[in-house]
Amino acid sequence: MAPEACTALLLGPDPPPPTLGPCRTSWIPVIKTELVEGCAQRLLEAGDFDFIAFTSPRAPRALARDAGASGVTDEVKALASKAIVGAVGPRTAREVRLHLGVNPVIPPRHTGEDLARLAVSLRVRRVAWIRGNIYNTGFRSVVKLHKVGLVEVEAYKVLVDEVAAGRAALLADTYDFLVLTSPLIAFNVLPRLRKPPKRAILVIGPTTLRRALELGLDRFEYCVPEVYSLDGLALCVKRYITPI
Repeated sequence: MAPEACTALLLGPDPPPPTLGPCRTSWIPVIKTELVEGCAQRLLEAGDFDFIAFTSPRAPRALARDAGASGVTDEVKALASKAIVGAVGPRTAREVRLHLGVNPVIPPRHTGEDLARLAVSLRVRRVAWIRGNIYNTGFRSVVKLHKVGLVEVEAYKVLVDEVAAGRAALLADTYDFLVLTSPLIAFNVLPRLRKPPKRAILVIGPTTLRRALELGLDRFEYCVPEVYSLDGLALCVKRYITPI
């Protein structure tokens, strides 16, 4: 039997897949990113690494763009080919493969902390973490706890589009599902939310959930998937859709 029709409003900095599960999906880019110039050269100057970590799909994309602009694409790819490269989840892994030409390892749970634990389990000595200006400190905490060397390279900055955030909050109740894909998005949308979506707010993972709960998420119906990805969110949708 075909699933019941539904609509979803996906908030995030990156273009989404065509649909979230069976839902007709709209996208509003509440946050946008700005490249940090010189990040590729800073990575090269920091030396060799056992492990290079990417905790968002924007990080490999930003690194590759800066490498291209700086004329060091081959050097960055060579560095990546000599190390173990880790991606926090499948979307990030796709960007790593596309822009760096290597196949990254992915932790079973798609969190920064679990990516750091994976690196530690591989007995690496030195890690390069490619990140944005806003990030979950869990990756750093796990690496430092196990006394693994860490170099952090900021590759992009996250900026909030206030107009888009207000528009998303205003439109939320016209959709079945509102999808929060980062703590920053939760912070900028939930306080403006007057009416919830018709069915539920979908929260991509535990870090976003913690921030959303601080902002009063428990006033609304919500769902967090077992797999912290857009594919996992599609499974969340199925909890609310009755076959017809």
